[in-house]
Amino acid sequence: MARFADRDVLYSGWLLGESRIAKKAALVEAPFGHGRVVLFGFRPQFRGQPHATFRALFNALLLPSSG
Repeated sequence: MARFADRDVLYSGWLLGESRIAKKAALVEAPFGHGRVVLFGFRPQFRGQPHATFRALFNALLLPSSG
């Protein structure tokens, strides 16, 4: 569903192991039983991020399963 950038992954703050997450999945949806599981590779509710990530978080919580 979403992928980290191939370079300049960090915009501010600090990050240890930037090369390990570059080009890797940041948001994954997988079927589970009769529903789905949405996995975030970051904290969508953390500090300054909510303005950009609340939509993904609330969609994961409120939208029905596609199957």
